[in-house]
Amino acid sequence: MLQAAGYLPDLPDHKEGDYIVVGELGLHGEVRRVPGVLSLAYMAKAGQKLIVPTGNEKEAALILAKPGHEGCGVYPVSLLSEVTEFFAGRRTLENALKQRIVFESVVERSVDFGKIRGQETAKEAALLAAAGGHNLLMVGPPGEGKSLLASTMPGILPRPGEITMGLYGARAASSAPTAAAASPPTSRNTKRRSAARSPTASICR
Repeated sequence: MLQAAGYLPDLPDHKEGDYIVVGELGLHGEVRRVPGVLSLAYMAKAGQKLIVPTGNEKEAALILAKPGHEGCGVYPVSLLSEVTEFFAGRRTLENALKQRIVFESVVERSVDFGKIRGQETAKEAALLAAAGGHNLLMVGPPGEGKSLLASTMPGILPRPGEITMGLYGARAASSAPTAAAASPPTSRNTKRRSAARSPTASICR
């Protein structure tokens, strides 16, 4: 459409295939953030460049945690004019992956595992489950501390493995698309800590 309207020159086929452009276009030419950018970013091939709305670059940067995206770049933009001027050769875009991207934790702080007294056998089982990535089933009467111990699990789970520039590892990237697609399009969509669920017997009532 932009080429037909004369805003963009005819681009060589190889250059058109080098870029993936994602975003919501506002009435005044602003490029708005959108949910689910990481799922779209995973479609990129090695060496392709992603032009995304400003605010979505952190989410898109997680593609580096998945093999097959070597050499990819993420270029945040705020206005459509930045995109048209870039393809017209009148400006450059900054690759967000060349800067240190710092993620903020959006996971609530868990109960301190070290504050649990006694229950040595249960605590040892929790540590083994957390270290090995196993499920943990606790059975006992009310008041034994099952829910309390379960609430400490996020704090002792291994953090997602780090990759280039301090980003998350494959474990975080594998769950991030679902979480990001279901979350509002903010810069805090991605979680720095491992996810944990602690359902009780009441969920089946």
